[in-house]
Amino acid sequence: MMSRHCSQGEKITVVYVTDGSSRDGESWKREREISEKIAATRYKEGTRGLSVLKIPQQNLLLLGFPDGGTQRYLKEISKDVISLIKKLTPTKIYVHCIEGGHIDHDLVSLVVKSVCNKLNFQNVFEWAEYSQLYPLGTKKMKFLPPLSFHEAKEIKIEFSKNELKLKKEMLSCHKSQDVADIYTQGEIIRKANIKYLKEELAAYSQVPKEEWNYLVERFLKYMERKSLQTKSLKLNGSGKQAARRT
Repeated sequence: MMSRHCSQGEKITVVYVTDGSSRDGESWKREREISEKIAATRYKEGTRGLSVLKIPQQNLLLLGFPDGGTQRYLKEISKDVISLIKKLTPTKIYVHCIEGGHIDHDLVSLVVKSVCNKLNFQNVFEWAEYSQLYPLGTKKMKFLPPLSFHEAKEIKIEFSKNELKLKKEMLSCHKSQDVADIYTQGEIIRKANIKYLKEELAAYSQVPKEEWNYLVERFLKYMERKSLQTKSLKLNGSGKQAARRT
């Protein structure tokens, strides 16, 4: 999808919420020097990958929250997301769907969609990346079986040969992730549900509810109480900016 937005002259801003320093365990278990080195490597790989689409380095933003630890920073992440949306005024936002593949992906999805709901920003799309039913590399990627409130049309992305070539080249830049061979993985998107988020998490998360319920409940109550100046948020109709959260 990014390549298609770029080909239409739209500005793309990519936001890394976590520092990417975890792979086989949570980053806080590692020595700080090692985590910082891994995070720096992931950032460099990200900028190289985006350069394939001519997306400049300054359009990749790193919030720096610890990989594998987003559950401890839901409120802080939401504050950064609110600031970015108000500053960037995107016309469209892409975010992971909640699918139980990675708890950080699920919680970032919950935070971003909670913020968009609070700001009354409706143009939010989500993509499926991997889950227990559809693992990484699945050529015919699908969303998990829908819940009653999932009414949006699912859009399967059909790649051209050039798009597949670009995707392979981009993924090859992420050497530490070893994902070059999954460039044929299918892509599917849909308009995101931004209201029934706890229900999605309860249905799809592989983490037991008792382990996340208190933190998520506290965050959602915080969002309910939070007063936002939504009148100051205007959609950027001329800049044509799409923001992608990872």
